[in-house]
Amino acid sequence: MDNYLAITELDRDSQFLHLLCTDQNKNSVLLTAIYAKPNDHDRQPLWANIRRLEQTIDRPWLLAGDFNSITCPSERKGGAAYNPSKTASFNACIRDCGLLDVGFTGPKFTWSNGRLSQRLDRALCNQEWIRQFPDTVSTNLPRLRSDHRPILICSNNDHGGMNKPRL
Repeated sequence: MDNYLAITELDRDSQFLHLLCTDQNKNSVLLTAIYAKPNDHDRQPLWANIRRLEQTIDRPWLLAGDFNSITCPSERKGGAAYNPSKTASFNACIRDCGLLDVGFTGPKFTWSNGRLSQRLDRALCNQEWIRQFPDTVSTNLPRLRSDHRPILICSNNDHGGMNKPRL
C-alpha cells in the first residue's frame, strides 16, 4: 500500500493554521503552523487561541513557525535592552499549555535585521508528542531570500504510530 498523509484543517485565523494529520493506519497528530504578528499587542489573540486549542487536544501536538517572540534574554543579541514584559505573555502561554521547546540544531538565531538577531522561529510540543516522538529535532537551516531561517522538523518513530513524520 502507498504511504499517504491526510490533512484536515480544523481551525485557522490570521496567525495560525491548526491541522489534523492522519496516516494510512489511522494514526494522527495535530500540527499548528504559526505566523505571529510582529506587534506584542497584536499577538495577544494568538496566545488566547493557543490556550483555547490546548483545551481540545487529545493526541500528540506540535506547534511550529514564526512566533515573533523570544522566551529569554539569551535568545537575542544586539538592539535595545531586553524587556521581560515583552516575553511574559508568550512564556505564560507556553507554561499554561504545558508546552515544551523541542530544541534545535544549527545557528542559534533564526531572524536578523543586521543590528538585532533573535530566535523567533521554533517548534513547541505537548508531552504526548514527546512520548510518541522522543527524538524530534528542529534544525535551523540557512537563510535564503528572507530575514528568517526556515526550520526543518524531523522525527523517527520506533514506538508505533506515524512513521517518520517530516513536518
